[in-house]
Amino acid sequence: KPVIRHVILTYRTEHTGANNTASIIELANFLHEEGKGVVIVLQAPILPRDVSVALRHAFDTGAVDVPGLRRSEWDGMNRDIHTAIANLDPAIQVFDPTSYFCDLEYCYAIRDNQALFFDNNHMSIYGARRIAAPLAEMLR
Repeated sequence: KPVIRHVILTYRTEHTGANNTASIIELANFLHEEGKGVVIVLQAPILPRDVSVALRHAFDTGAVDVPGLRRSEWDGMNRDIHTAIANLDPAIQVFDPTSYFCDLEYCYAIRDNQALFFDNNHMSIYGARRIAAPLAEMLR
């Protein structure tokens, strides 16, 4: 019989509200108390519209970096989860991909002439590659 030793939790965080966030925190703490290694992977930023709009802008203007959302908006959408993380057991790891998509001012649709998304909320292969190594390192 296989034994599950590690659990990765992830969910849409930008519009879940305090009750859903509290449920994820409670679940993570419960799994940890049951002896599981737990990692919570927060959602990558989203775009306010489909990435095709940003791609058209990049094509028309030659821009290599195209912002999608103000960083302050993204942080505001995720206030509940960032507040709730304080209630996690310190042994539970949290991976926040925000810094791989955002600087202090913007979350980007396109960085270095590469689309970070396939639509407005699913990472492109390039976007996924930006977080793959750091996430894998955390899981070691």
